[in-house]
Amino acid sequence: MAGRTALVIAHRLSTVERVDHIMVLEDGRILEYNTRAALACDPTSHYNQLLKTMNPEEMLT
Repeated sequence: MAGRTALVIAHRLSTVERVDHIMVLEDGRILEYNTRAALACDPTSHYNQLLKTMNPEEMLT
């Protein structure tokens, strides 16, 4: 989907492994928004915490 904007709503982290930016929502509020790499590297990020709950076979590359 190069050159296009798409809104993806996902419950599985593997669904968003190739997106440019991630927005984490809770109760209709935006908790965080940044690149996948930035959120994955931030130990205080909700996205980072979700990554830690994954099985090693499911880890994003």
